Amino acid sequence: DNGQTNLWDGLRTGLDVLLKGQRNTGSNSALYLLTDGCPNMEPPRGHLPTLAKLKQKTNFNCTINTFGFGYELDSKLLEDIAILGNAGSYAFIPDGSFVGTIFVNAVTTLLATVASNIQLCINGQRIESSEYTRWYSSHCTDHGTVFDLGSITYGQSKDILIPLSSEDAMRCEFSIVYDTLLEKKKRAKFNVNTNTQSAVIQQMK
Repeated sequence: DNGQTNLWDGLRTGLDVLLKGQRNTGSNSALYLLTDGCPNMEPPRGHLPTLAKLKQKTNFNCTINTFGFGYELDSKLLEDIAILGNAGSYAFIPDGSFVGTIFVNAVTTLLATVASNIQLCINGQRIESSEYTRWYSSHCTDHGTVFDLGSITYGQSKDILIPLSSEDAMRCEFSIVYDTLLEKKKRAKFNVNTNTQSAVIQQMK
């Protein structure tokens, strides 16, 4: 219908299929959402609030990657869906010459993933979303704040800039929770070096 599509129905159906076939260990999962038009149907609450509610209800652990073909797109929506979908990625495909490169990169990233569903847990401080953290979805808990950092591949580093004073940082407890192919919900605790010349997060031995 004039290049438009029922985006939410495809997204929801894909998540349902992955949830029903979800394995406890042994594989990485990803949802690839492809569209060549703007949505012509929208959930009553909107795409992002409805996806956030579904994520909270089902705790789906796949990464959502979105792909837009052509120029009749809502790129902001596709990018936001990917960010909310466990820090996935959005790829714009202007024409057919880009298809091979983009999908080879997408599949390679999935196959090279060493850890998925990475969460940075900061206990002791509620941190509101800002321009510093906009590339990662987050939510506040009774104990603090959780940032969804998505997946990481072999040899890759991942950075996040969090506006937090050294005094507040000293009062917080930091940990990373993540899944591997062999084990779910592994946890590593970290401390914070508040030396302004070398402010880094170091793993506690």
